[in-house]
Amino acid sequence: MSSAPKFKLLPISIPADIPSLLRINYHVTIQDPLYQEKAYLVSESEFISSGTIGTEKQFSGKNASRNRMAKIVLDDPSKSDKDMMMVAYVVWKAPLLLHSINSKSESDAAFAQEIEELQVSEGLDRDLIFRLKTEYRALTKKYVGEDYESRYWELDALATLPAYQRMGLGSRLVKWGLDMIETAVKEKSGEVDGAYLVASPAGSSTYRKAGFVEIGEQFVNMTGQESYKHSWFVKRFSYA
Repeated sequence: MSSAPKFKLLPISIPADIPSLLRINYHVTIQDPLYQEKAYLVSESEFISSGTIGTEKQFSGKNASRNRMAKIVLDDPSKSDKDMMMVAYVVWKAPLLLHSINSKSESDAAFAQEIEELQVSEGLDRDLIFRLKTEYRALTKKYVGEDYESRYWELDALATLPAYQRMGLGSRLVKWGLDMIETAVKEKSGEVDGAYLVASPAGSSTYRKAGFVEIGEQFVNMTGQESYKHSWFVKRFSYA
C-alpha cells in the first residue's frame, strides 16, 4: 500500500516555472466545460509551447511587481526544490498604488491594449477570453466597486492538477495568500478594503470555507449545453 503523498509550499520562479504552470492549466482546461471542446484538439506539449511567450509576458510586464505567487510541489527528498513536480499554484495580485492609477480614459486605453496583445495557448478560445475579460471588468466594478483596483487584493489564479484535487491544496494556497495579506494590511491599516475573486462552480466551496461571500454572478451561454456560471466573491477586512 503506497503512502499518502507529502507536499511542500514554495515560491514560484519566473520564467523557470512557466512550463509547469501551463501543464497544470492544460489538465484543468480539458476538464472545464467552458474550454474543453477546443482544448482537447491540442496536445499538452502544443499547449505549453504556444502559451509560453504570452505567459512570460503576463508575469514580467509593468504590473508584475503586484504578483504574489506560490506553488505546491510533491515533496521528494531525493530532488532539489526546483526539480520537484508542481501540482498546484496560486497567483494573488496586490492593489494598485493610488498614485499609479491613471485617469479613466488612460485606464481604458491600457486595458484595450492589453486585450489587443493577448496571447493564449492553442486550444483556448481567444475570442471568448477577450469577451469575458471585457465583460468581467465592468461587472467587477459593479459588484466590488469602481475603485476595486486600488482597494482590493485579487485572487487572480488558483489551479491544481486533477489527480491532486480534494487534498486541501487549494485551501492551503488560499490561506497562504490571506495570511500574507493580513500581515500587509496590519502594516497599512485602512488602505485596503478586502480581497475578491471570480470563480467557476468547482472552486466555490474552497472560497466560502476561507470566509469569502458570493456577491454576484454571470452566466455564459454555451452551445448545446447548460449555461456556465461564474461567481464574484469578496472577503472584506475588519480593522476593529
